[in-house]
Amino acid sequence: VIRGGVTTMEQAAEAAAAGCKAIGIRLQELGSTDDVQELMLAAKGMEMESVAVVSSVDDVSSAVDADAENVMVLPLASEDEYSQIRESLPSAVAAVVQLDFSAEVDATVKKARDLHAGGYSAVLVSGLCTDETNSLELPCSVVKEITSKRSSKVEIKTVGVRDAEVA
Repeated sequence: VIRGGVTTMEQAAEAAAAGCKAIGIRLQELGSTDDVQELMLAAKGMEMESVAVVSSVDDVSSAVDADAENVMVLPLASEDEYSQIRESLPSAVAAVVQLDFSAEVDATVKKARDLHAGGYSAVLVSGLCTDETNSLELPCSVVKEITSKRSSKVEIKTVGVRDAEVA
């Protein structure tokens, strides 16, 4: 998957040639809904999923107009913005929200739970594996806390972490 930054047909073709199964299309960087739709159709033609990457309610309008099936919401300033964006999306749209990890584990866990309860399909917590030890102790502990009151299966996938050990 290439997240964000794909704004041209050439970049989409490079992603497909590299074996990507999905691309993130940052709507803020494209000129119009037509451009978004064209890139989404091109991705589909290359057998890739497209994910509309949004960072505002205006971006969501473009995603809805372009018939996006998948949306990723970048970190936002306020809880109200997260609610407004989710409410602006059709219920059939898979809405994933990216949450930056905070050193305050309890605050990160609460925010992730609140966002999931607020209708987001998934919460991607970024910044958990940033030390040189490649330890998965902290990420596993945070995921365990986030999902502790749910009866759902959780799969942990690491990106960019080599030779990691699960604690």
